[in-house]
Amino acid sequence: MVDVIAVTSNDLSFQMVSTSNKELVRVHEPDVSLEDCAFDEFEKLKKRGVKLYLGYEGVDSKHTVVPIDRKNNPNIIPRWNQYFLAKTIEEFKLPLESIADVYGNGGFIGTHFLMKDRLKRLFIIDENQFTIDMAMRWAGYHIECDQNFVLNNSEKLKKGHEFEFNNRRIVFSYQSPHALPNNVKIQFYFTSAQYLPGDAGLPPWIELGKVARKRNGTLVFVYSSLCDKMVRNDAKDLKAIHSVLASREKPILMDTIYGPKEIMNPAKAKEWKKHGLIDYGKRVKPQYGHEWRVGMFEW
Repeated sequence: MVDVIAVTSNDLSFQMVSTSNKELVRVHEPDVSLEDCAFDEFEKLKKRGVKLYLGYEGVDSKHTVVPIDRKNNPNIIPRWNQYFLAKTIEEFKLPLESIADVYGNGGFIGTHFLMKDRLKRLFIIDENQFTIDMAMRWAGYHIECDQNFVLNNSEKLKKGHEFEFNNRRIVFSYQSPHALPNNVKIQFYFTSAQYLPGDAGLPPWIELGKVARKRNGTLVFVYSSLCDKMVRNDAKDLKAIHSVLASREKPILMDTIYGPKEIMNPAKAKEWKKHGLIDYGKRVKPQYGHEWRVGMFEW
């Protein structure tokens, strides 16, 4: 059996696509977690039994690799901005003992830091059961059990499922973060949920900012430079100290299991230019960009 893995380097400068014994292609300055050419290599080898994995090298060179479920959960994959968030958290050496990965698109951040010896308590929280199911699969893979160990040993998910591994308590919660018991203490709340101007609902940093403030925690989140003004105003409303830990310019693309997908149209471009949309010119594809930022709300 030949499996295909696409691992993004710890400095996010390249993506290496390989089989178990051979490097196939190296992509410099990847914009998403699965570049077109990476997916093309997988398609060339696609046959019964071949699996696709995505991963991030990690600042300490520990690889975090997760299996992708193209059949049951094709939209739940690690995204480039999750790697960016992981890289920033590691570089700032945040004192992680108890963390919550909220609305994390499969819980990649939680899965990644589960590998770190200093982490004692992990909560992976999402109101989407498919996301929690995938998080269970990824965590099961990373604790060197059968890939479906956690999922197969959990009862039908209602409020959640928890277990212990190497004296670390791991909780998968299929509910709103507001529903966590009041006696639960969490140092850091992390979210890589994407939000762009005009998206439905409240930005994730508002809801999670309220939860973190109430529980005397710290919120670290990824957001677009198109939301700069919004984030500053929301920080004032939440009475939070807002800081930007890192920024990186990237084209505006959606990370999908089939490679990068453009999401822009003329109406969006016109509206987002009011928010600082970067226009590279009609001869450049993709034409538009922004900056991903890692922000922090403290109280």
